Amino acid sequence: MAAFGGDGNTPAVVPQEALARYITHSAAVNLVTPYHNSGRLAAAAGKPFIMFETNTASCGGFPGISDSFTAALWGVDYGMQMAWANFTHGMLHVGGQNVVYNVSHTHSSLFSRRVY
Repeated sequence: MAAFGGDGNTPAVVPQEALARYITHSAAVNLVTPYHNSGRLAAAAGKPFIMFETNTASCGGFPGISDSFTAALWGVDYGMQMAWANFTHGMLHVGGQNVVYNVSHTHSSLFSRRVY
């Protein structure tokens, strides 16, 4: 399974407008809720239940959100919700060097402002 917190197809995202999707507990709950039955089935069968390739948004993330402390808090909440839904693994996709949600990205915006 793969899931992302944003739709990734939006050409331009204004961080102040999209931030509300990540600062409420219901954001993580709503993202994981569709998997509750599958998680129970996997646990009952003794099988791993893995969330492959997930993060705040697909296609490199949203500048101003995916590279923020808010995203880190959202990721912790999301991870706890996945554990509650019986996920055995959750793999945060970090992509290449030029994506915003890569914690080790080296493009110049990292050095021009504090993001963490």
